[in-house]
Amino acid sequence: MRFRTHVGRPFDLRLWSNRILFILIGVAGLAALLRWAEGAPATVFWSMAHVFVFWAIAREVDPDRELTAHLAGAVAGLWALLGRPTPELLAAGALILATRMVLNSTGRRPLITDLVVMGLFATAIAFTRVGWIGGVALAIGIYVDGRIAEGANTASVVTAAAATIGATVVATAARAFDVKVVTIDPTLVTLAGLTAILTILRAPPDPWSLVDSRMKWRLDQSRLHGARALLAVTTFATTILLGPDALQAIPYIALLVLALGSSEIERLRRRV
Repeated sequence: MRFRTHVGRPFDLRLWSNRILFILIGVAGLAALLRWAEGAPATVFWSMAHVFVFWAIAREVDPDRELTAHLAGAVAGLWALLGRPTPELLAAGALILATRMVLNSTGRRPLITDLVVMGLFATAIAFTRVGWIGGVALAIGIYVDGRIAEGANTASVVTAAAATIGATVVATAARAFDVKVVTIDPTLVTLAGLTAILTILRAPPDPWSLVDSRMKWRLDQSRLHGARALLAVTTFATTILLGPDALQAIPYIALLVLALGSSEIERLRRRV
């Protein structure tokens, strides 16, 4: 029996944007191999996963411009190759789903199986502080999507509530918050906060990408703005909770700055 989902999206290698992604992953893998041969830890090979994850998030928060995704993926991969503190991949995966749900970039309503799997995923990854943030962000994405599309959608509300409670139970059981008082990095927290404020205040231009090429449905500007805002607020919260490890949030901040810059360039282009 074939597994069906309305949240996932297959890769079409006929599109150059997808080909470039795999080229970037290949380059990251080759660079990781060279770094490993020079004595770097094997963790540098995770740079390939970071390229993909941040490329995917960028495609959700700036769907009209592929360059943003390529640059975000390259920055994340390079950050990992340099051996800098990297974001948790499970939490980043949750943010792919969270932004996709808010944006509704697939143009289809999630199936019950989609909601169940996402709810379980949000719960399972919450064994760390950042994982808990990612799980709650996914729960918020599920709720917002259901609220916008169908009003008080019972399935979305129940899934979001169960995911939030489940993530909190897992985080508590794993003692994710059983740490000393966090000493925040004021520079990074300020940078993340300013980026979040700009993201919330500056709505992106009306997107022209199609959700469904057959029906000619375009992505909704308010949904796109909501997806960006969710990512920005999540990044800000992550930067605070990480404390001295806040450098892990740099790829997220870079992604948001790229998306904001892309929108401003698009505004200037439309005025000309």
